[in-house]
Amino acid sequence: MADPNDGSDQTPLDPSVASMLGAASSPEPTPSTAGGPPLDPNDRDMLIKTVYGEASNQPPLGQAGIVHAILNRVAAGGYSGNAPNTITNVVTAPAAGVNPARGFHEFSPWNAPGVPESNPVAQNLSPNSPNPVLANAYRSIGDLVDRVYSGLIPDPTGGATHYYGFMKVPPKWAAPLAAQNRVKIGDQTFVGGSTGPGQSMPNQIAGGYADIGAQGG
Repeated sequence: MADPNDGSDQTPLDPSVASMLGAASSPEPTPSTAGGPPLDPNDRDMLIKTVYGEASNQPPLGQAGIVHAILNRVAAGGYSGNAPNTITNVVTAPAAGVNPARGFHEFSPWNAPGVPESNPVAQNLSPNSPNPVLANAYRSIGDLVDRVYSGLIPDPTGGATHYYGFMKVPPKWAAPLAAQNRVKIGDQTFVGGSTGPGQSMPNQIAGGYADIGAQGG
């Protein structure tokens, strides 16, 4: 769902959120925000790789928004295709309305090799990469994933289940979701809600527009 952006509309990060983003990482295993089982190591790995592929050039708050959007999809249900409703199956689900044989996925970094926006670097990201930049990126995003999952970073997206990058004209599917909820973080716009596919959460302001910018990357 990620797209390039011109990086405009940046505003200072709220100090309280900045404090959360700078907090020490949660101890392993990472507890659930709802007091459920710890985050499965494979699901954690898939979250890290997906965030890198979708938002490696985005500020930490935007990356946290990606994690929350994925978790919101899991909470809503209906986003894992015909597979069990897990984080891994949500991020690797075939793109809706597209023949799965074409290799497109809901989260484009997982597109099949040769398919536009496929991201083999993200798919193979590892903390043991010989490239220190990639290894550090994995660890940094991993810390952020842990803080989101453990509840140290609240959802800044208003319960969004969808997002898109900068476009002169937003995608057609975004309009009804943006009417429910729209939050801009860095270069990406988060829309929709998590009480069901494309539905808003009760505590959201219907049709509200919140622009949240964050410094750094």
